[in-house]
Amino acid sequence: MRRASTDALLWEPTPPRVAVLRAGVPAAEWPAAGGLDPAAERLYAALAAHVACEPLGALGNDQVAALWRVPAGRPAAVERQELAQLLAAVAAATGYRVALGVADGRGPALIAARRARAGGVEQVPAGASALYLAPLPVALLPVSAGLRVRLEQFGLHTLGALAALPLGPVQAQFGPEGRLAWLIARGRDTRPVTPR
Repeated sequence: MRRASTDALLWEPTPPRVAVLRAGVPAAEWPAAGGLDPAAERLYAALAAHVACEPLGALGNDQVAALWRVPAGRPAAVERQELAQLLAAVAAATGYRVALGVADGRGPALIAARRARAGGVEQVPAGASALYLAPLPVALLPVSAGLRVRLEQFGLHTLGALAALPLGPVQAQFGPEGRLAWLIARGRDTRPVTPR
């Protein structure tokens, strides 16, 4: 693949439409080590009964999540209705207060899920991930805490500020994880979803 510039590709794959399910789980239900814990397995099993999904495990101190591809090209109202029905089914099966985020790409969908209210769907319109993310703080990026701190130290407080920079300097300063953060901020996260 040839580069037209440091931040644009001549051919650029379209990010997949991704949904992320998030559930608050009591800390007492988390195991000391290894693999998916019983709470995450329960959530994953309930979701997997409806869609082919990839388990993510911890999103934070008290959250578990799974993600899956959502068919692209459907009207937003249809997508929202189907996701709300799925959310209700998983909540009923697990008893967890669940929320769902959907956007173009894994990173934007994770951020949308973190912002979704319990029992709700945070739906980013198709093609609008960069616009949705621009005013949000870099603290929401699904990258290491160290990178988030460094971005802040460089005066990059919002995802829009990060996205406004050319890729070359971002990657030179922050490495491969910086490149991923930049792609997420631009709504260009094309990492695949791998159902288990």
